[in-house]
Amino acid sequence: MLHTYKARLNHHQLEWLDAPPELVSLQPVMVFVTFLEEPTLTQTTSGPRMAEILQQMAENGREKRPLPNSRPRGLATRDSSRPSVAWERGIMLIDSNIIIYSIKPEHASLRQFIADQNPLVLTISYLEVLGYHQLTLQDQQDFEKFFQVASLIPVSFPILQRAVILRQQAKMSLEDAIIAGTALEHGLTLVTANVKDFQRIPNLKVINPVPVP
Repeated sequence: MLHTYKARLNHHQLEWLDAPPELVSLQPVMVFVTFLEEPTLTQTTSGPRMAEILQQMAENGREKRPLPNSRPRGLATRDSSRPSVAWERGIMLIDSNIIIYSIKPEHASLRQFIADQNPLVLTISYLEVLGYHQLTLQDQQDFEKFFQVASLIPVSFPILQRAVILRQQAKMSLEDAIIAGTALEHGLTLVTANVKDFQRIPNLKVINPVPVP
């Protein structure tokens, strides 16, 4: 019988990424190893250019821009229990709501955060942000520029597998499960304005840089 387990080859040793196989016998077992080469995520340098586009949008749109009240996920939700602004260094993954908040004129600190941290962006954010039906034509064009310079992470099959497990374990939207699964799969820190929806997920590092008024 064929079973598949995910592991990382470190020199000559296998490190199990999920639950290791349970062997019912102490006898040697024949195994076949398939090498799956996935891109290694590294710190990018696209943050300043991303922030520059968001700054232009903030200056052009003012407060007259029609923005969603509750989507992308948790847009109106702010969490005051987040850590201080002395963020731990690491590779960040920003949620769609952070992108939306960042074009509001009063959130200059978020644009600076993006410029400093050089975060990654999940491809599903392209759908979430540009799919909002009340975006102005100018905003659509500016967001296209933003996603062209952003460092995007595709939704891979291992990410989908993690998202399935997360949705099986707790009530969670499809989008939340995918972005949480992405952060877990690649060991990223999730940056979101909706921390409370992710607090129950073990081993997921989450921060919220949105200022509290």
